[in-house]
Amino acid sequence: MIKKVIALIKDTNHQILMDTLPFLVCKFKRNGTITYVNKTCLLFHQKEEQDVLGSNRLFFVHETEQKKVLKGFSSIKSSSDEYKFEETVLGSNGTEYSLEWILKGIFSRTGKFIEFVAIGTDVTKRKQIENIALNRTQLIEALLNNSHLGFAINDISTGRVLFINQAFKRAYKVPDSACKSVSDFISYVYQNRMNSYGKKIYDDILSANPTRMNWQNIPIIDHDGTVSYISAMNIPITTQGLMISTVWDVTEHKLAEEALKISEIKFREIFENVPIPYYEVSLDGKLLAISPAIKRISNYTEEELIGMSLINLYANPIEREQFLKELFSKKELNDYEIQLKDKDGVIKPVSLYVKLISDENGVPTKIIGSMLDISERKEMEKLMRAADKMDSLDLLVGGLAHDMNNILSVVIGISELGKFANTESDENLTRFIQINQAGKRAADIISQLLAYNKPADEINLKLININKLIKNTVTYIHERFKSVKTVCKLDNNQLPVKGNLKSLERVLLNIIMNATQAMTDTPLKNLTFTTHNIELTQATVQGHTELAPGKYCVISITDTGSGIPKKDLEKIFTPYFTTKEKGTGLGMHVVNNIVTKQHNGAISIKSEVGIGTTVSIFLPTVIP
Repeated sequence: MIKKVIALIKDTNHQILMDTLPFLVCKFKRNGTITYVNKTCLLFHQKEEQDVLGSNRLFFVHETEQKKVLKGFSSIKSSSDEYKFEETVLGSNGTEYSLEWILKGIFSRTGKFIEFVAIGTDVTKRKQIENIALNRTQLIEALLNNSHLGFAINDISTGRVLFINQAFKRAYKVPDSACKSVSDFISYVYQNRMNSYGKKIYDDILSANPTRMNWQNIPIIDHDGTVSYISAMNIPITTQGLMISTVWDVTEHKLAEEALKISEIKFREIFENVPIPYYEVSLDGKLLAISPAIKRISNYTEEELIGMSLINLYANPIEREQFLKELFSKKELNDYEIQLKDKDGVIKPVSLYVKLISDENGVPTKIIGSMLDISERKEMEKLMRAADKMDSLDLLVGGLAHDMNNILSVVIGISELGKFANTESDENLTRFIQINQAGKRAADIISQLLAYNKPADEINLKLININKLIKNTVTYIHERFKSVKTVCKLDNNQLPVKGNLKSLERVLLNIIMNATQAMTDTPLKNLTFTTHNIELTQATVQGHTELAPGKYCVISITDTGSGIPKKDLEKIFTPYFTTKEKGTGLGMHVVNNIVTKQHNGAISIKSEVGIGTTVSIFLPTVIP
């Protein structure tokens, strides 16, 4: 196109055609004097031909660009030379325009320079578009360079890095020298910063498989051994032969994740091993979470309870309504007592420590808390109440015994006088003797009542032959309980014990009475008595913590009765505990007191439902 325009310029017959060209065309001498301009050029500059011809070409060039134009003038040495340049001109309306010029020289056949011809094109719109594109590119580069995300673009075919921002370099901890090509980058990073982990990533990149170019939590090792973590992703743009790489630092997230994991493990260890059950429950009563300790209270496993309605565990469902009413009022409850029903239907008292949890808008969402089995506490409270009753009973018994002794002393005294006042043949003598004997027996019973709570050093203790005591008791059984068969396996070398005969008789009779009642409905009614000596050392005494090391007589009484359930066996010595309709609940309590307090011994009971019960009494022996 340029050659055709120059040909037209040389041919003056085509001046009219030149004026119709869309290009700006002008001719000027080496000194810049303009010799020709076409109409397109005149219209662009809003000038008349006479105003332009003869003027200097540099007149239309901006001062800052004149050196550039003059350089072009001097560079044209032959007709084949060509000089391109751009210039900014100010239009008549004050608007700046961008012109792109191609400068050629016109030479004679002999090579003599004649003049310059310049062909210009208005590229204002193109420059505006380029500027817009440049501004956008610069904006994008600025955004990328200031982004916390790392970005890099490289040419897939050559491996040349076209763009890389500072965040990318920081993430991989690479210097500028390692960012010129992909090979330099891979060599530096994957060999110096990732060790063996880098080989997998390197293989993924070489595969050019997009599904393999997404990596999470890559460890990056700094020169000082510090480890950081990044995640990265490569996206190949195959249509343009480009690879876009993105990387972001996830060290804080990774460390927080690990810290959270450690915290969760610790919480889980505490949650699973804490002896007090912790739970979370929805407002409608569904259990959301509960610790394994709940099994100790409810006999349910976690799996059985999750999703279960808590109301099913309440012994009294009305308590649930009262509990919720108070919780919603106070938001938090401490030591709130309710009764729960375990898997076997056993009712247990528990104490709740709960809090109402609300969302950011203050709307209640769930209840969290812990529960404490207070069965032992309740039992202790019951024992304390019983102890108070016993103290009161002791005072009452003491007072009654004192009054009764006063009365009995009169009865016994008068009966003694009556015996001396009557002859043997007198009918009244027999009556006085009977009155005297009954009075003495009553006095003896009162003496036992006063003595049963007294320690050993305050009662009358004597050497007792335990085998003889058992034989006398067996005689009583034969007379009273005809259907009971007795078996005695007594140690002939049994050492004597120091004790109160009446109190020990009472112990044996109380145990025998319980045994015979337990055998009421059993076809086999056997009662076996055994005695033997035993020596407890510091080591063997561990099973009998209430006993001191030494020699003991062991009396065992075994029946073939119905047996005692485990839950009742634990309470057998508790005051006022009884399973009999007309029982007082004091029998075994008195037995235990006599053995332990009066005789410094111990008592143990083993029982199996449907098989029978064995009561063993340990009493300290003495060498006569």
